[in-house]
Amino acid sequence: MCIEFINSYRKMQPVSVWKTDINSRSITSGAEFNLYKADEFDDSTNKPKKRAVKVTSGTTGEDGILYLGELAQGEYRLLETKAPDGFILPETAIRITVTDSKVTAMQGSSISDAVTKKHENWVEGQAEDTQQIQVWNNPGVELPATGGPGTVQIYLLGFILAGFAGAGLLMERRKRKAV
Repeated sequence: MCIEFINSYRKMQPVSVWKTDINSRSITSGAEFNLYKADEFDDSTNKPKKRAVKVTSGTTGEDGILYLGELAQGEYRLLETKAPDGFILPETAIRITVTDSKVTAMQGSSISDAVTKKHENWVEGQAEDTQQIQVWNNPGVELPATGGPGTVQIYLLGFILAGFAGAGLLMERRKRKAV
């Protein structure tokens, strides 16, 4: 029989961010983040307040992990400042809540509970008690466009030129018949 105890007196939680695409298929390295306490961040503008001090900042590594450190109980805002190549920056900061027993996060309207070592998406190489939050990006590849307002003028010019060429050929034929 195995009994698991949760330390409800713990004041700090080790927290990391695992950066993926929205489907958890590809790990994205090179994402840059700044972490702020919630009271130093303006959610209406999605920017830190004047004179706000970062709790920490960093870049995700090859494994998609950024260790944020041991966070005290409270609310935080994780602002992505640079998205990995081929991805779009999220429009809002990730809301992180740290309690004495767990860590939760909100990305937009989606809830992301932190996972621990026993979870299938756990990334090895972290301290066993680290709470790992999944954060994702949407692909931002711009697809080539066809058509558009500029093509109408090109087609119109082509028809006009073809009409002049046709008229020129008709005039040339009439000249030859007249002679």
